[in-house]
Amino acid sequence: MKRRHVMMTAFVLGAMLLFFPGQPVNAQAMIDGGVLSIPMSEDAHHLNPLTWSTIYEGNVIGHIYEPLVRYDVDYNPVPCLASSWSFNDSYTEYTFIISDNVTWHDGELFDAYDVNYTLNLVLGDPGIPRRSWVFPEIDTIEAISSTEIRVTLFNPVAPEWMLWDFATAYILPQHIWENVADIYTFSNLQPIGTGMFKFNEWKRGQYFLLDAYEDYWIEGKPYIDTKEIPIIREPESTFYALKSGEVHAMGTPPPGLIADAEADPNLEVHTFSGDDFGYIAQNQRRYPNDVKEFRQAVAYAINKTEIIEVARYGIGLEGPNSCNTPYGPFFEEDIMWYETDFAMANQILDDLGWDDSGDGVRETTNGTRLSFALKCIYNPQVLAQARLIQEYMELIGVEITIVPTDWGVLWGEMTSTYDYDWVYAGWYNFAQHIDPNWAYWLFSIDSYWGGTVNVPGWQNDTLDTLCDDIIGSIDINEQTVWLKEVQQIVAEEVPYHCILFFSPMSIYRTDLFDGWQMSQGFGVDNWQTWLNVHLIAPQFTPEPPGTYVYMSWSMAGVGVLVIVVAALGLRKK
Repeated sequence: MKRRHVMMTAFVLGAMLLFFPGQPVNAQAMIDGGVLSIPMSEDAHHLNPLTWSTIYEGNVIGHIYEPLVRYDVDYNPVPCLASSWSFNDSYTEYTFIISDNVTWHDGELFDAYDVNYTLNLVLGDPGIPRRSWVFPEIDTIEAISSTEIRVTLFNPVAPEWMLWDFATAYILPQHIWENVADIYTFSNLQPIGTGMFKFNEWKRGQYFLLDAYEDYWIEGKPYIDTKEIPIIREPESTFYALKSGEVHAMGTPPPGLIADAEADPNLEVHTFSGDDFGYIAQNQRRYPNDVKEFRQAVAYAINKTEIIEVARYGIGLEGPNSCNTPYGPFFEEDIMWYETDFAMANQILDDLGWDDSGDGVRETTNGTRLSFALKCIYNPQVLAQARLIQEYMELIGVEITIVPTDWGVLWGEMTSTYDYDWVYAGWYNFAQHIDPNWAYWLFSIDSYWGGTVNVPGWQNDTLDTLCDDIIGSIDINEQTVWLKEVQQIVAEEVPYHCILFFSPMSIYRTDLFDGWQMSQGFGVDNWQTWLNVHLIAPQFTPEPPGTYVYMSWSMAGVGVLVIVVAALGLRKK
């Protein structure tokens, strides 16, 4: 009877595995393998670590390439391609010991000469977009041996800022890049890095597939087999793909669906303090956007509180016109705030002598109508915000036509051809809340973003001098004083209308994967998650990418086998 009871139990278990393959299995032990799918809302343009310019490119590149130092989700520097580092008492010389157990994805050995090649390439070319502020302070970079790099500086740079900036410098394989004819036009469509994932496939406009690197230098990591990055432009579609289990996490969700996410037992919502903000830039290469008083009138007419409450369901923080995060050690409150005041906005325009031409639209004294195209991406939240801006401007005699534009086209118009009147876009990863050099990056004419790109076409000599002072100092008190003045200048001049900081969120599934890493400053899609996330139960490997069930059909095959064995056992008995 005991044997018959065991065989019947096996029969029932096998039947359950066969007929309910989509049900999650509670496993005590961690399970290797699986496809982790986390989408992004736009496609990349290329995969060049020296010239990437959008978060979409940066996201993919960050899976494949690595820097000397990384920062964890608690903002602590941790070893990466450098196993350790040291510096002299005057902070003018840094030595990095290079990890000796690392290979490139093509099997070639990584060493200090790759580091020496990469950093000297960036040092020697001020035009490289990903050249951080610290490189002008560097005198020499030298490979002392195959495992040691020495960096000598003209002026002292505090360790926290030196490491922070080197954490943004991805190291390249010399044996590949020394043969690249033009690093600026090189798309790098078959990237070779040292990262935990190696490139598999990029189907433009649809997805990226990245495979776990089997010889990654951290043994046994990552646990997952594949990282899929689908391109899903509509946030609502992303959310419902998350609800169904087709994807496993997402970034900023539609505000109106957050309550739905919070009520779902298989989803967790994580809110964190980011540095990404939405802005309007008036192209100051065109009259009358170059008139400061006009930009100030526009600032007074924007109701940031209403934009957050109506278009974003209360999710977000009002953006100071200094473009600094409204929190953190470097935030200065004593700036021009432009509380919504339509009477003040109209008075400024009246004082300029820009009167209504008779159809509700003002004209400047030379007859230029205040009529502008506001370009933005195809996104329901962004379009809702743009429509509110349109309504506000109508109240002060400014005509706005909203022009939704494909992101790939818009980025070129914002940063290269400057073919726009006004644009509603966003900036990300300037680290205003932790790095005093953020203003140099964003505003200085000597930096890539403030100089070469310079979306609004704005420049201020006093600010440039202050930014140079900030990056040349290791005294945090001096830097804070200079940053106060920088923020006051920016708020008064209004190069950008900083509308809001997004108060970003991550939503992730808790029934399929475990090991998610996050903090007050980071969402779940970060390198620590990629390293540690693992399956809770076996997973079907999708074909084509993007189709998932909880249990693999191979497990259903096991169910068939159990049924057959059980039946034979019963028959034999």
